[in-house]
Amino acid sequence: MSDCGGSLDQSNPINLQVSCHSMATFYPCTKCGRIHYDDGEMAFNRAGHAAYFEDGHVVNKDEHGIIQSIL
Repeated sequence: MSDCGGSLDQSNPINLQVSCHSMATFYPCTKCGRIHYDDGEMAFNRAGHAAYFEDGHVVNKDEHGIIQSIL
């Protein structure tokens, strides 16, 4: 968000599993699609890949922007 100038899309919550028994709500950036916690902290998967919301799917990309997984 701070890097791209976008803001959190609070109208589009994304619920994701964050541990064996817990879920958390995340929000995509309105400009770049990067997924964030409600406090603005960026979301990553266990492998450290950045999470994005693209075409209705959560997409994890490595540091080079290469897609590693699609949920």
